[in-house]
Amino acid sequence: MRLGVACLAGLLTGYLARQSGKNGMKWFFIGALFGYLLLPIFFFPFGQKKQRRKRAPKKVYSIEGPAHKFWYYIDPSQNQLGPMSYSALVNAWKEGKIGPATYVWHEELPEWKPLQELIQITKML
Repeated sequence: MRLGVACLAGLLTGYLARQSGKNGMKWFFIGALFGYLLLPIFFFPFGQKKQRRKRAPKKVYSIEGPAHKFWYYIDPSQNQLGPMSYSALVNAWKEGKIGPATYVWHEELPEWKPLQELIQITKML
């Protein structure tokens, strides 16, 4: 009678282990030795691997244009500001002083353009 109970416990434990992605043969023998004491292990989440969520690619924004030229922009009061370096323009953009609709210009542009036309988006993992 005890051997039958041990085999049944081993089969059940091995089956549940396989369903959980564990080694069923190993858990069969453990289940046969320890009987029904091991069954609660399979009904609690501890010991299970967490599924990793895939991260969305990180978007990196940059302004297309020469870094060695002077830049100018028009503020909301229609005042022309500049000359400023490329890095100063990028900092003004990051700080929110200028936005995508702000008109910018540098020596290589034939006319003033909205900043959104010069923004490049690069996806990185």
